[in-house]
Amino acid sequence: MDKLIIETASGETIKANEMGIKALRRIYKERREVLRGATVTDILIGKGAACFLIAGGIKHLNVGVISRAGLDMMQKAGIPVVAREIVPMIINRKNDGQCPIENLLRETFEAEEGIKKISAFFNDEFSI
Repeated sequence: MDKLIIETASGETIKANEMGIKALRRIYKERREVLRGATVTDILIGKGAACFLIAGGIKHLNVGVISRAGLDMMQKAGIPVVAREIVPMIINRKNDGQCPIENLLRETFEAEEGIKKISAFFNDEFSI
């Protein structure tokens, strides 16, 4: 099962299976234009992934699980979200605390600012 499916505005389907926000970071960096007007389906969306989706200009999100912070950002951006479950926060891979990206962005409320913080965290660069 694909973790991330992007149905582009032009009808192309892009699928990815990377863990965490790796696929969205890669697509945002390499092919940002495919996000504009796209419908995205993903298994899990936190605040960090929401930043890339918002800045990329998606039209609609279908998701299995979304954090409250991620949902709040998507709603603020006016992007419709259909979610199976809304959780208080995304849990880290060790299951012993909050996801480090979600924690990093706890006081961030704009997508572009979030992407800058995520880029610094991973020591890479994404132009806004």
